[in-house]
Amino acid sequence: MTRLIESMSVKVPSQHSDFLDELIGRAPFSKQKAPFVHFYDALVFAATLGFQSGKREPLAKAKGKDPIPYSTMSSNKYFDGLLASFVVLNNKDDHKCLSGDSAGSRIEMFEEYACAGLTILKENRESCQSNFRIFVETSIIQKLASLASELESEISNPDLL
Repeated sequence: MTRLIESMSVKVPSQHSDFLDELIGRAPFSKQKAPFVHFYDALVFAATLGFQSGKREPLAKAKGKDPIPYSTMSSNKYFDGLLASFVVLNNKDDHKCLSGDSAGSRIEMFEEYACAGLTILKENRESCQSNFRIFVETSIIQKLASLASELESEISNPDLL
């Protein structure tokens, strides 16, 4: 990774500030019912949901939580790979999309996918009658099972490779 991107931060969507507090169990919300421990983990999961649904949402201009330094975001072992995957899959013909010059646009893409994913999570939380933590954990398992199924079908069908 280039030094430029390592010096950057990921903005936290201010329109989802209270919801993020709920996701990590920050007061007045319950830590026992919170599906995540850290903001960065919640953002990585939300960005995955946003990407999978093909939705990006701009962040509100209002001042929200402090941005999360890149080094902190990298504490989530999936962040770097996810960030690169989003960019490559959105810029298949652009061989420079991972260069240092496009670091800002990579971070912005992640932020917008995360913002859209938080909107999706919030909408699903409102329709969820049970414990929200159980809902999120079930969603993660379903996403993994769906991905495994897709990979199996690609492997078993060599014409798709």
